[in-house]
Amino acid sequence: MKLNFQKVLLIITFLFAAIVTLTTITYQISKGYLYFTNQSNLLVFLVLLIVIIGKSDFKAFDFIKFLTLISILVTGIVYNLMLRKYVTLGYEGPFLIRTGIQNELTHRVIPIFYTVYYFISNKNKMKIWEFYKGIIHPIAYFTIFLILGSITKFYPYPFMDVELMGLGKVLLTTIGIMLPILIFLIIGIIGVGNKILTTKEV
Repeated sequence: MKLNFQKVLLIITFLFAAIVTLTTITYQISKGYLYFTNQSNLLVFLVLLIVIIGKSDFKAFDFIKFLTLISILVTGIVYNLMLRKYVTLGYEGPFLIRTGIQNELTHRVIPIFYTVYYFISNKNKMKIWEFYKGIIHPIAYFTIFLILGSITKFYPYPFMDVELMGLGKVLLTTIGIMLPILIFLIIGIIGVGNKILTTKEV
């Protein structure tokens, strides 16, 4: 029963990730991947594709799978707590984007579905100190766009916008507040994952 549910969840989550990835590539092209949301959903698509084609037995896969979990959770949490108020319907583009369905899939449905799939399918415990694996993508993303933004004046999200908020407030918000919260979240996720595996072993 558990195996069947895992497979169904895998297929459904993969299909959702494939749909939003296809929409992003065909409509927004490369510009869409300037946004963390689309990057994290692309990671979900690639991870699940690797599982489906049976190529997930390489050494780094567990690391990529975990990194993807944290990235998609960051997408869902930050959007729903900080960015949803900036979103309005009526975009130009295909049906998914125009109606806001793309937003719901990328920021709510896929983060929830992938998180459940991760905990069901995960087979390896992690050490608490391995929390660093989860912050690689968010930190790299923030650093790159902080540097590029100073040149291009383009910042993907309001809380990263140095032109709007000033460098001090951006650093306080991201490094002083968001990063410590993220680290505690990751440590909690590692603990939950290890607890679930311990329960399975009993």
